Amino acid sequence: MAGHPRRKPDTYGLEIAAQMRSVLAAHNLRQRRVAELTSISTSQLSQYFRGEKSPTVDEFIEICIAMDIPPQEVFTKAIETVAARHRQIPGVEAYGATQRMMTGRS
Repeated sequence: MAGHPRRKPDTYGLEIAAQMRSVLAAHNLRQRRVAELTSISTSQLSQYFRGEKSPTVDEFIEICIAMDIPPQEVFTKAIETVAARHRQIPGVEAYGATQRMMTGRS
């Protein structure tokens, strides 16, 4: 990829990786099988599932299709998990910001 290198995943990216690992385990899938169903190498998938790198949007959708889960379900679970963690911190109201982000309301 010419230009800027990809950023490492942040809080939401790491949680999305965790959600994708959960789907792999729940569906009894192997990364090798996901690689066969996508155009992504097993080494690249491994970095995505460990949260070391973030997939592009197209790659993320390909991975979700291969794992037979709607991409929005992965996003929703990740956002809800991060919001729940933030609610446990006194004085942090992340859920309202998350809701606004998801609905586009300010």
